[in-house]
Amino acid sequence: LDFEIEEIALYDGSLGGRLVADGSADVLVVSPQLALRNVSLGPLLNDAADLARMRGQLAFSTELGTRGRSVYDLVRRLGGQGEFSVRDGELVDSQLLGALTSVASPFDSLSALLDSANAANADFERIGGTFQIRRGVLSNRDLRMIGPGLELKGAGTSDLAERKLDYAVDARVGKRIGTGVVLRGPWHDVGVEIAARDALEDAAKDAAKDVISDALRPGDKKGNVKDELKKAKKGLLGGLFGDR
Repeated sequence: LDFEIEEIALYDGSLGGRLVADGSADVLVVSPQLALRNVSLGPLLNDAADLARMRGQLAFSTELGTRGRSVYDLVRRLGGQGEFSVRDGELVDSQLLGALTSVASPFDSLSALLDSANAANADFERIGGTFQIRRGVLSNRDLRMIGPGLELKGAGTSDLAERKLDYAVDARVGKRIGTGVVLRGPWHDVGVEIAARDALEDAAKDAAKDVISDALRPGDKKGNVKDELKKAKKGLLGGLFGDR
């Protein structure tokens, strides 16, 4: 079977691609290629999985290949790559943003994150990334979501055959200190682990770099660095836990 999918209308956008399948031997060989352009994501998710937690204009492309005697074999031997993006979108009743804000709430320096995520919905300009699949395990290292004053980055893996997820997401508001979560476990019962410590350490390093750069700018003396670092430490702690 070699079937060409001419560009057809789909949820205000289009679908195109090609499907090659060979079942003449004992093992079925399948090689699909798909491309979605400007598809309305909300209605698609709602119809496909009764899930409408994200809205926006979806672009998606992938080239895959697999072989096997059963559905499990086909998924376990799946390989390929792809990319996706959603523009001008909205997260609807996002549990992930709720988890991030529950972690961030003790920190005064993250008040903007609270303001942007306390609402049931959150707008974003773009979310996207690339992925690779090898032996049924999908990996992504460059997920990024950009919204008004909010940036999310993600990286991790999902075992498609065993239906397990291991994914880390970091949130940051402007240049403020960020926080993050690790999503880990079976798809039907994903656990949330707090990963704020690393984000705080990164922020401290960034603050130190800024102070050193300022202290060593033309006209300043290196002797100022020590005093400036002390001020930065005091300011960082005050931003985190409030001025005492």
